[in-house]
Amino acid sequence: MKKIIAVIGSPRKSGRTHKVVKMFEENIKRVMDINMEYVYLTDYNITSCKGCELCLKKGEEYCPLKDDTPILFKKMIESDGVIIATPNYALQVSSITKIFFDRLAYVFHRPCFFHKAWIPIVVEGAYGGKDILKYLNTLGSFWGFNVCEGIRFTLPVNEVLEREREKINKELYRKAKTFTEVLITEKPVKPSIKGLCMFRLVRTFHENNPSKEFTRDYQYYKEKGWFDSQYYYEVKLGFLKRIVGMLTDKFSLLQAKSTQ
Repeated sequence: MKKIIAVIGSPRKSGRTHKVVKMFEENIKRVMDINMEYVYLTDYNITSCKGCELCLKKGEEYCPLKDDTPILFKKMIESDGVIIATPNYALQVSSITKIFFDRLAYVFHRPCFFHKAWIPIVVEGAYGGKDILKYLNTLGSFWGFNVCEGIRFTLPVNEVLEREREKINKELYRKAKTFTEVLITEKPVKPSIKGLCMFRLVRTFHENNPSKEFTRDYQYYKEKGWFDSQYYYEVKLGFLKRIVGMLTDKFSLLQAKSTQ
C-alpha cells in the first residue's frame, strides 16, 4: 500500500485548505488504497533560516538550528507521495510553508526525492494562485519529485454551496486519477531537455570547482555516481537528448574553465 503524506501549511485545521485535502484523499481512495498521514506544519517547531549556508557548504547536519525540520524531511523521504497544500496569503504560500522550504534549501543543491510523486494544492479567496502553483511545481521538480501538476481552487470564505462542492469533487477525482498514475509508475521518468541541461551544467561546475574536495555538493555527486551517469538516475535517453547532453557538457566545461 502506497504511503502519502499531506503537508498542510494552513494555520487552521478546519479551514478550506484542510477540507479540500480531505476531499482529495477521498477521491484518491476511489482509485486505490493508500495510507494517508496529515502533517500540519504549525504542529512542528520550524525555525526561520539564518542564512549561514552551512547546510550548503558542509551539510544539513551542521545546521545550528535544532528543531523539527529533520523530522519532517524524514517523513517525506519515507513516503511514496507528497501532497503540499497551502492557502494563498498575500499572493504567496503561507509563511510557515515558506519557512519550511527555506530550511530545505540544500535539497535544491542535492535533490533526493526521485521516483516519488508530488502534487501541490492551493486554495485562495480571489487571485494569484496560478503563480503559486507554478512555483510549487518547479520546486518539486528541482527536488527530484515526479511532479503531477497542481490544482487550485478559488473558494468563498463562507460554506461552499452544494453545486460548487460537486464541481470541486469532479475536478479532484480527475486529478486523483492522474496523481495515482504518477504514484504507481515503475518506469523512470525521462528528463525534459531543460532538466537534463541543468543536471549537466551543475555537474560540470562541481567537477571543475578548484575547492571541490571541500564542498558537500561535490561529495554528494561523487557518492551518487553522478559524474559518470547520464542523469540523476538510470534512464534511456533518445538521440536528441544524448546530443544535447554532450553539447551541454562541452559548453559548461568551457564556461567553468573561463571562470577559473
